[in-house]
Amino acid sequence: MAAISSNALSSDFSSFPTVTHDQFRMLCLRGDVEAVVSVLNALSSRQQTAYMQNMDRAIGDTLFLEIISKYCVHSTTAEENDIAPKLKRIIDLFLERGVLENHPRNPKSEITPFLLACSCGLPDLAELFLSYGDSANVSCKFGSVLHLIFSFVRDPERAKMMFEIVLDKGWANLEERDCRGKTVIECVLTNPRYRELTRFLLQRGAEVSPEMLALLYEDVDQDFVSEVTRHLVRKIDSSSDPSLYNRYALLKSLFVGSPGSHDVGGVLTTYLPKSCDAIDKLVLNRNSFASTILSFVLKNRVFNIISHRFSSTFLHEFGHVLASKLLTGHNSRVIVDTDCCSGVTIGCDSKSREPLGWRDSIISAMGPIGELGAAVLKMRCAAIMARNVSKPLAAVLGFGAAVSAIGQLIYVISSSLEQNHGDFGQIAKSNKKHLFLALLLVSGETLLAVSEMMRLVQALKG
Repeated sequence: MAAISSNALSSDFSSFPTVTHDQFRMLCLRGDVEAVVSVLNALSSRQQTAYMQNMDRAIGDTLFLEIISKYCVHSTTAEENDIAPKLKRIIDLFLERGVLENHPRNPKSEITPFLLACSCGLPDLAELFLSYGDSANVSCKFGSVLHLIFSFVRDPERAKMMFEIVLDKGWANLEERDCRGKTVIECVLTNPRYRELTRFLLQRGAEVSPEMLALLYEDVDQDFVSEVTRHLVRKIDSSSDPSLYNRYALLKSLFVGSPGSHDVGGVLTTYLPKSCDAIDKLVLNRNSFASTILSFVLKNRVFNIISHRFSSTFLHEFGHVLASKLLTGHNSRVIVDTDCCSGVTIGCDSKSREPLGWRDSIISAMGPIGELGAAVLKMRCAAIMARNVSKPLAAVLGFGAAVSAIGQLIYVISSSLEQNHGDFGQIAKSNKKHLFLALLLVSGETLLAVSEMMRLVQALKG
């Protein structure tokens, strides 16, 4: 076919029976409405479809999607000679000639015209496409339309507006997941720029799980964390799920780390697998030798069962909960990771302020102090059991108590020295006087633990 100049193309098509796909694409993208109309009028219906659906093999976009993309880029400007109105007219021409009848989409990204309009924050254009037969019940490799809006609409206010429109019109489901298996609230929850959007999603009924809440443990905006926590607590407290009150299931969680949620004296305790990513940051500083040992030990499930680590971790967190309830009146919740046998308390304020007040320091210290106290009590019970019941059972109970006591001592010392996110690390960073008093209490409990250990050894030998 003979080459045709762009100047000739834009003036008169009556003398040219056909033009190439590339030439037609060039005319469309530069907004030459009259030339585009002339070409389309000269083509049969079948040829029109082929021209409108012509695809750029490099990026996978059809011509129609390319025009939409360019329109989205220019639609926010208001210059007198802007190309956006011309592109919009070409989009209307394509729609009138049935471009959506074959449901065009990018085969690589699976983007459709509707999804593209939403991802650009243009609800009117998205609704226009739906009126011409495009589908709202679609997703792409990025996820649902909500995931696209979050990923590509950079302005939080505009993203919130788009979320509201999409949900009001029933174009999306809050529980749809992206290619990583995440719902949209999981994507926005930890991003400080999208606090208002997160609150909006919670109001609309988005589901928050305890493992999601653990990701917010180090968030400095404690008012926001408390708000999300209350949302989760209301959901669980209103549940009639009998597993929350199943004592057998609770015992399985306490002794072998079975996943589940339980009401323990009014304290919601959730055992979850694979929440180590959030909790490791609080317990383990991977640059230290002590933490490397702790990491290896805590993730050995057989060792954790033999040494009663699942129940000891609960007792540690329960110390925080009890102190928080007595000193502040706040109701807290406990999450225990069943993979690395670490715990976190959600809802107490011990790490929300710096410097820590004396109430906060007590709440932070009561975890290790409480677990050490429980270890001393278990050693005393083991010594009594060795004399009156069974020495093997006493040895098992005493072993678990000894592991608990030693583990807490390592945790307290390493946390204090490294001043990390651990309980005593927080106190060490904030108030040296409080740290001294807390270490004094730990030292006293350590002496008691040593005394009870010697008593148990004598009972086992006797």
